Amino acid sequence: MRSNILCLETSAAKCSVALAKKGGSVVYKEAGESYAHVSQITLLIRDCLADANVLFEDLDAIAISGGPGSYTGLRVGTSTAKGICFANDIPLIALDTLEVIAHTIIQDRGNDNKGLFISVIDARRDEVYMAAYEADLSKVIKEKAYILKTDSFSDQNGNYEKIIIGGDAAEKASKIIESDHIIYKNIIPDAGHMAPLALRAYQKEDFVHLSSFTPYYLKPPNITISKKQFFRKN
Repeated sequence: MRSNILCLETSAAKCSVALAKKGGSVVYKEAGESYAHVSQITLLIRDCLADANVLFEDLDAIAISGGPGSYTGLRVGTSTAKGICFANDIPLIALDTLEVIAHTIIQDRGNDNKGLFISVIDARRDEVYMAAYEADLSKVIKEKAYILKTDSFSDQNGNYEKIIIGGDAAEKASKIIESDHIIYKNIIPDAGHMAPLALRAYQKEDFVHLSSFTPYYLKPPNITISKKQFFRKN
């Protein structure tokens, strides 16, 4: 089964695009500035396909980071992917952002992959989006919004020899949690990390409904109402 899968990562500050080609090779592009999803994503897609010598009609599927993460970023990625999928009549794959991070941590540790792997995505102040997995990606703690504390995850110390926290909030967690039992690994979500799970999902035909799919925000967006008076009353 051939597989040219375009991966779009827009859940965090960095916007990136990767093409997972048949044979396992990956062509990767990322924006040079943070939160440039709207202005950069189509340019990154263009450059990625050009470098890979692949046309839109050669694509077999689009994979997106399905959340949780940045509300605006997830919407940009989803709408862009849906447009390409509809235009080319190809399926959409939505990957769990926290699972992709956990898979990246586990793969990076090679054979030393026993323990509890906790994915953390930066949210506001001391809050993170998190979930915990074992080495086979079985979920131990369901995804949730979580306020970091000095004794966070201490209840798991007796269950696992090692606890590895990874994600773009790993450094923040290291400054709050007081424990010598935890290993921290800073991982910025990127489209290259998505490729192995995207290829696996494609082989399993694990697709989402193109029309009805919406990203998994986990929490509603933080929208404030302007107090400025735009229209004067007579």
